[in-house]
Amino acid sequence: MAAPSTQELVDYVNLLRGWTRRNLETRYSRSLLRLLWTLLNPIIFVVIYVVIFGVIFKQTGGSVPYLSYLISGYIIYRAVQNALNANSCIVDNLDLIEHAKFSREIIPLSQVTVVAIDLLVTFTAYLLVAGIQGHPPTEKIFAAPLVLLSTLIFSAAVCITASVIQVFVRDFQFAANLVGMAMFFTSPVSYLPESLPHWLNWLNWSNPISVNISALRALTLQDQWPDWSLFGVHFVITSLALVLAVWHLHAVEYRIVDLG
Repeated sequence: MAAPSTQELVDYVNLLRGWTRRNLETRYSRSLLRLLWTLLNPIIFVVIYVVIFGVIFKQTGGSVPYLSYLISGYIIYRAVQNALNANSCIVDNLDLIEHAKFSREIIPLSQVTVVAIDLLVTFTAYLLVAGIQGHPPTEKIFAAPLVLLSTLIFSAAVCITASVIQVFVRDFQFAANLVGMAMFFTSPVSYLPESLPHWLNWLNWSNPISVNISALRALTLQDQWPDWSLFGVHFVITSLALVLAVWHLHAVEYRIVDLG
C-alpha cells in the first residue's frame, strides 16, 4: 500500500477539522452556556462524589487532598466514558456513508477530537484546583501531555470499536452504559488503588484507565515519575488497539455501506 501523499494528508486533516467543528456546533448550539457545560458537568459530579465518598464514607486521597485526588481520576475516566458514549456516531451517519466516499474512521475520530478539547479544559481546571490545594505544577508537568495522549489513544480505540459494534448490534448502546459503570468502579477514580482486595490488584496494572490515572497523579500530585515501563507497555498496547480498530472498520466497511 502506497504512503498517502501530502495533499491526501491535508485533505484528511481538513475533513477531520470539519467534522469536529460540526460536532461542536451540534453539541453546544442550543446551550447558552456552551463550553461552560464542559466544566459544569464534571464540577457537579465531583461535588456529589466528594460528599458521598469524602464526607459520608470518609474516603481519602492518601497524602493528597481528596478533592484533587478525585478530579485527577475523574478527568481521565471522563474522556474514555465520553468516547464510549459516542458509540452511535456511525449509525447516525449511515445515509452519508452510503452516498459519500471518505475515510470512515473520520466520524469517530472527530468525536474523540471533541473529547480532547473537553479533556484539555478539565485538565486546566484540575491544575488550578490542585495548585490551590497546595500542589502547584512542577517540572514534571511537562510529561503530563504523554498521559493525556495515552488516554486519547485509548479513547479513540474505544470509540471506533464501540461505534462499529453499534452498527451491527443496535442494543449495544444500553450495554455501553453498564460498561461505563464497570470502568468507573474498576478504576481508582474515587478510591486508593491499594484499597482493592488482594485478588483484584491485577486491575491496577492491567486497566489502561488505572495506569493513566496513577501516572497523572504521580506527575501532578506526588511530584514523582510514574512507572514508565508499565506506562510504556500500555502506550504501545493501546496504540496497537487503535490501529487494529481502524483496520477492522475498513475491513467491515462494505457491510456498513450495505446497511446505509
